[in-house]
Order: sequence, then structure tokens, then C-alpha cells
Amino acid sequence: MLKAVWGYMGDKLAIPVAELSKENIVVRLKERGVNEALINDYAILSGLVEGARYAPSISGATMPDVYKKCIEVLTKIEQEIR
Repeated sequence: MLKAVWGYMGDKLAIPVAELSKENIVVRLKERGVNEALINDYAILSGLVEGARYAPSISGATMPDVYKKCIEVLTKIEQEIR
């Protein structure tokens, strides 16, 4: 799921794969005028996705929960940067 989220954000924000990072995505979201609360939601989502991938038992998040949160946050971002 991490690759999918990062790939989507990279395509949406025109960030080359070599430059894809959570920090660069946040910078581009700010440049596009996305509200700070939604940027924070993205940062939290990014952490959840990484946690679900690398340490699912520690993160406490189930994949369906993470997937639902991804849909919610990415839909809101999509609406703001059109």
C-alpha cells in the first residue's frame, strides 16, 4: 500500500521517483495550498501505512482500517488540489 500511496502522490504532484519522500510530498502539498490539517492527516497516514507494512503487530492498525483512511485522506487531497 505504501508504494501505491507514494506513487499516486508522486504522479499527482509531479515529483520524480528519485525525489519521492514524505518530506517532499508535504512541501509540495503546502506549495499547492492544501490546508495544514489535511497535510497533517497525510503525514499521519504515511506513518500508519509504513507501520502497517513494516510492523503490523506494533502499529495496532489493521489493513482494512489503513485502507479506509487512505481513501478518505487521498480523496480530500484530490478535492483540494484540482
